[in-house]
Amino acid sequence: MSSEPGQKDSTGYATPCNSRVASAGSELVNVMAFTATYNRPEMALMCALQMERQTIRPHHFVFVNGEPDYSGLLNRFSASDVESGKRYHQHYNHINAINIAKLDKYDLFLKIDDDDFYGRTYVENTVNSWLKHGWDFSGGYSDGVLVDGVYKTIKIDSLGATEKDRELGINMAMPSTYAFSRKAIDVILSLDPSIKTWEDQQWRWALHEAGMQCFIRDTAGFSYNKHSSNTSRPTVGRRRVRFSALSSQ
Repeated sequence: MSSEPGQKDSTGYATPCNSRVASAGSELVNVMAFTATYNRPEMALMCALQMERQTIRPHHFVFVNGEPDYSGLLNRFSASDVESGKRYHQHYNHINAINIAKLDKYDLFLKIDDDDFYGRTYVENTVNSWLKHGWDFSGGYSDGVLVDGVYKTIKIDSLGATEKDRELGINMAMPSTYAFSRKAIDVILSLDPSIKTWEDQQWRWALHEAGMQCFIRDTAGFSYNKHSSNTSRPTVGRRRVRFSALSSQ
């Protein structure tokens, strides 16, 4: 492992360092966040503003896929880098968001969903985890959920494992909390863009095959928005959400 975060190892990838913390070494870790959004202008703007108020602010890239094209709204009222284009399936939409950036500038890549809630220290906590543990792929849980306008403190471990996840013994986490090293992003970018399935399933299966098991982070401060109706097609109802540690708060 290198002596400074952001240095390159023998494989050419940036390597974190166990001896530094984000507050001391954050300027040496270049973080980008990427978001694919469709037909959710208000949510997408809220998402962009959440990234701006982070204690460690990432460079945020947003791809507006399909119509309506509300990239003008995001460009005017947020500091995110925004592009728009044709809508495809979810894997390809997220690839378009990633590819807005010049990837060689970044060490850490965060998947940020347009409809969920990220506390102010979310990015800082993720950077700290990467510096401490040196993972290539990680994710965590949700410590709350918004349902029909009512917020509850409840732990949601994941959106549910598929039969293939169970066969492979994959560690399950909330897809909205996925974070990747450059090595992991290169695996994701190498996947066949024509495969139409949930992006999180395709990514964790490919990363598992490449020897990158999902490291489970402490993601306190992230909350899931389980919306029963939205202008975009809801995922809830078609995917099983796994709950644990119910709180009475």
